[in-house]
Amino acid sequence: FSQDKLGLTLFSVMSGHSIVFPVSWGDREQVARLIINYRIREIVIWANLEEGTELRKMYDLLIGWNLFPYEPHAKIEVMG
Repeated sequence: FSQDKLGLTLFSVMSGHSIVFPVSWGDREQVARLIINYRIREIVIWANLEEGTELRKMYDLLIGWNLFPYEPHAKIEVMG
């Protein structure tokens, strides 16, 4: 992934499959809407460890927006 991209993994419990796709930091609001609309319960963020501040911004965004109000067992995992 390039420096302005993060990798977002979506996992389907029903099918057992997951997909990783690049997400531009500029599209973070669209990603938030996707998470809310599909009631995603687990997020794995892949990012370059050297870009720690951007990674922290994404984590803070997900927590700060309270994207999982109906999912008390939702999980956000950060991988580098």
